[in-house]
Order: sequence, then structure tokens, then C-alpha cells
Amino acid sequence: MILKEKKTNLCLSADLPSLDEIIELSKQIGPNICMLKIHCDILNDFSMEKILQLKEISRKFNFLLLEDRKFADIGNTVKSQYTKGLFQISQWADLVTVHILPGEGIVEALEQAAQSINEPRGCLLIAQMSSKGALTDNEDYVKGLCAVQCAKKYSNFVIGFISQSRLTTDNQFLHCTPGIHLNNTGDQLGQQYVTPRQAIDGRGADILIVGRAILDSINRVKTAEEYQEEGYRVYEQLRHV
Repeated sequence: MILKEKKTNLCLSADLPSLDEIIELSKQIGPNICMLKIHCDILNDFSMEKILQLKEISRKFNFLLLEDRKFADIGNTVKSQYTKGLFQISQWADLVTVHILPGEGIVEALEQAAQSINEPRGCLLIAQMSSKGALTDNEDYVKGLCAVQCAKKYSNFVIGFISQSRLTTDNQFLHCTPGIHLNNTGDQLGQQYVTPRQAIDGRGADILIVGRAILDSINRVKTAEEYQEEGYRVYEQLRHV
């Protein structure tokens, strides 16, 4: 498992408009992360050549590429969004994020599409979000839409959740928590931050998704190292890794 091998549970949320910048950043921070999260549809310079270059870097430094696509349509449409078009996400993204609002069919469609790829593929179900007032905060959303049941049914494809709390004691599923910051508590657009310890101890996180805390820092590499060390130290203490 990458977490234990690299002693990191840090996912860098590289919400940047330049793929060139992400590529250079991944070369610097690759040793410190277990996962790199991007939004391909905000990139001004996307090309298959560049994204495959990023894929090679991920292999070199042993981290997963997560496309935060937040799929949320009917199965047939999502299958096309995943495999076709400009981005051809299935060709390079190890993981994608998926809303379960449309029902289990969305996961089934993605799993079927992924079977044509010669590499392992998977998804994270968006069970909860870190923005203030998110409808996913409603307990009925998580339980009513059967996030955990869906994950168990498609456990060959679903590897975990984007979450703000521990949804299941089943350790085969990773709980990935966004909104991590050592200093700030929020922003003007409703983002709510917690510290690595609060996320792991209070919210049951396995993976810490950190974005602006690193991207906006003066020394991104040093800051990434700090989050890696603090996050994994707490993770080892509380999970007895």
C-alpha cells in the first residue's frame, strides 16, 4: 500500500489552471504525496501528451492520479464522459470522484467502462463535502442513497469515499477528507477547514486532501513536507499503522 511504503497520507489538491505548472509541481512534491487530485476541465493547456507525461511522473514517484470530475449523470452519459471526448479520462486517471445522486447505475457504468483499460481503475464516492451548507451534510443523504451499500456492492471499483466523517468500520474503504489547513478555519466562499489531527481523530480520515494551504505557501515543497509529516504521524498514532 502506497501509504505505508511512502509514509504519507497526503493528497495534493492541485486546482491550478496550468497543466505545465502541475507537471513541474508534481516533480517537486511527488515524493511527499500518495495522491494528486486535479480538475482537467479547468486546465488552459490540456493535451493528451501532457497528461500522459504527468502519468509517467506519477508512476516514477508512486502516487495515484485522481480526476475530481464529480460524475453525476445517467450511466450511458457518464460512460462517454469517462472514456471519450477531449479528456479521455479513463486513459490516465487512476481514480475519479462520483456523486451517487443518480443511483448505483452510475458506478456500474463506470466500472464496465474501466474493464477495457489494461490498468487498475477505481472511484471515490462523494458522500460528504467540506463546503458550508452542503446538502450532503444531511444524514439522510448518506444513508438514504446508500453510499456504503453501494461501495460494498461495487467494491472491486469503489475504493472509498470523499467524506467528513467515518461512514463505515470496514477498513477496505479509504476515507478521504478535503478542507485541511493547519492555520485557517475557512474562506469567504464557504470552505470550512480542519487540522490534520481534527480530520483523522475527529472525522475518521485516512487521506488528507490539502490544496491552498500548500499552493498558496511561499515554499510549496517545505509546506508539503510539513503536512506529510504531521498527517502521517497522527495517522500512525491513531490507526496504529
